[in-house]
Amino acid sequence: MADLFYSVGNDLESQIELLKTDILTYAKTLGYKKKSLPLLHGKAENMSNNILIVQPPFKGKKHFSDDEFKALIYTMGKFGILNYFVTYSHPVPLERHTKNEIKKFSTWMSKLIEMISPKLIVALGEEAELVFFRRKFILRDFHGTVVDQHAGIPVMISFPFDYYASKSSYEDRSYKKYIQDTDWTAIKEEYDRRITCQ
Repeated sequence: MADLFYSVGNDLESQIELLKTDILTYAKTLGYKKKSLPLLHGKAENMSNNILIVQPPFKGKKHFSDDEFKALIYTMGKFGILNYFVTYSHPVPLERHTKNEIKKFSTWMSKLIEMISPKLIVALGEEAELVFFRRKFILRDFHGTVVDQHAGIPVMISFPFDYYASKSSYEDRSYKKYIQDTDWTAIKEEYDRRITCQ
């Protein structure tokens, strides 16, 4: 693994580029062939005053462009969550993301968190939780709540956005909408407590 101790004097963009170079080297060992690897979506001015949303591992063709990501951005806008960064719990597309691969990526996630200094983290889905915790918090029991901390930062969990789009014989759309609205109302309340909006 390459050195993760980056110069504190560098701006966020150059620090992210160094981190991406490390991750790209790792990604190539997994068969990733592209020359770049999108890692973070958000605005640099939100550094140290943001909520970090950690999505499930990336499974699509283009980072930060699928329907689930668009639904996330729409939902944050609807709830007035404007100071954010979004990333993946594992950004390399794999046929199957194992627990070990997600855990391995958590080293870089910790460095990313150190760089952007979020005041609140939201892990979407049980796979995203694995970046932060050894034990899994069952979503149906803990969704919409702060379950623990990572590096002193509160971590909430909620359902990934593909959950709301999927059909289920025992959960209808109105129930899922209720869950989504309840969770994101709780996330917004935590956001308002911790993030300063201008």
